[in-house]
Amino acid sequence: MKKFIYVVYATVIVFMSIFPLNAFALHFDSRQVDLEWSNAPENTAYIDILVKMNTDDEDYVDFTSPPEKLIETYIDENGTTQYKYEDLSIDKNSGIAGLNDNGWVSLSLHNKYSDSITIKNTYQAYFYIKYISSEENEDIKSISKKYGSFKCAYVDENGNVLGITGKSKKSYSMSEPYAIIADSDDVNFRIFDMPPFVNMILIALIYGVPILLFLTVSYLLYLFIVHKVRKSRLHYGDDLNEREKD
Repeated sequence: MKKFIYVVYATVIVFMSIFPLNAFALHFDSRQVDLEWSNAPENTAYIDILVKMNTDDEDYVDFTSPPEKLIETYIDENGTTQYKYEDLSIDKNSGIAGLNDNGWVSLSLHNKYSDSITIKNTYQAYFYIKYISSEENEDIKSISKKYGSFKCAYVDENGNVLGITGKSKKSYSMSEPYAIIADSDDVNFRIFDMPPFVNMILIALIYGVPILLFLTVSYLLYLFIVHKVRKSRLHYGDDLNEREKD
């Protein structure tokens, strides 16, 4: 029985100390999303996120701001790295701004929480979501929950839509940031979190193991008390027998 207690105790220590530390040692802002693409149409400058959003949606706007592109990195006189950006030639009359593919529209250009898309190079960009207030605090997880799956549009520097992917599939990572990754017609929405089944196991361990430990200790305490009571009764019986002999 002691070995069983040691095993339960060791399990608690392992999952309460190691597992949560792995899960929460890193932090990635859910208002910044990496955009990555490969096997894209020729002349693709970036990918835009598409959601199924109606024009009467409370968060819909006619146009936000064009994507910006990193054009120069340099060191200033203080030795600090500086970055120079320029906007792409995209406005509300561009193809991506006017896109409505059976209800699928540009998230970055038509959602009031969208801040900007910053293009880093020929295969990577960043999508930023505004922090408005604690009452209006959207991120990529809440947007995904509201609109469901994402699609991606391959877009050139003038805002022409070169192609549209299929719907996204979710994946989970405990070591990489939020990302939407397009590969030809496929899209992966990577979430910085533990997979749901791991969360369920962890919750079961966090609450279940201590309860099991408590019940085990209680049962052992009960056995100990019963043993002591029986032992006391046996001693008491022996004393009575000795008195009767006397």
